[in-house]
Amino acid sequence: MRLTDSNIVLLGGFNPHIIEPSWLSRHDVVEEKSDEFMTEIQFGPSAPQMLRFNLDGLRWEVTLDRVLVGSSETRSPAEWLIRLLDLLPHTPLRAVGINFKLRSERTEWPIDLPTLPNQEAIQSLIGEVVTSTAVTRGRLENGTQMSLMLNATQAEVVLDANFHRGVFNSGEMSAMEMAKQAMTEFDGDWSRLRDIVSKMTGKEVG
Repeated sequence: MRLTDSNIVLLGGFNPHIIEPSWLSRHDVVEEKSDEFMTEIQFGPSAPQMLRFNLDGLRWEVTLDRVLVGSSETRSPAEWLIRLLDLLPHTPLRAVGINFKLRSERTEWPIDLPTLPNQEAIQSLIGEVVTSTAVTRGRLENGTQMSLMLNATQAEVVLDANFHRGVFNSGEMSAMEMAKQAMTEFDGDWSRLRDIVSKMTGKEVG
C-alpha cells in the first residue's frame, strides 16, 4: 500500500474570513509571502462555506467548525497549526484528528477482501459487488480513538485511518495545550499504522 494523503484536522469554532492566505502570510504562520493568493470558496445547500488554498506545499481547508491541513506525504503540519493557535488563543476546540489514506491496486492486495456472511449464497440477490467495506474501531490505552475503514472496488483497495483525540479544559491542562500535544502524535500514529498494515498484509507500506 502507498500513502496518498495525510492531514491533521482541528475541530472547534473558526472563522474562514480570518483564516485566509493573506492573514496567515502576514502573521508568519506560513513562509510564503505575497499579496495575492489563489483561493477556492465552496458553497452548498447542505454544507458550510469552505475556503481552500495551498500554502507552503500544504493543502488548507477552513470551515466554521474545522481547519484541515495536509499533503500527499507523511509530512506533519503540526507546527503550522500550532502557530495558528498561538495567534487565536481563545479558539474553542473540541478534538484533534490525525488522518492517513493508503491505496493499493486490487491485484497487489495479498489477502481476502471483506464480505458479508455467506455472500456467495446471496450473490444473485445483490448483483455485482461494486464496493466492499470493512470498518474497525478501537480505543488505545491513552484514550485515543482509532478508526480503520477498508474500501475495496474491482480496481483498488483504499484504507482510511483516523486517530481521534478529544480536547477539553481540565485542572492540569487547557484544551489548547491538549490540542497542541495531540498534534505532536502525528509521527507516532503513522508508525503505528505502518505496523498495523504490515501485520495485516505481510508487506511494508511503500
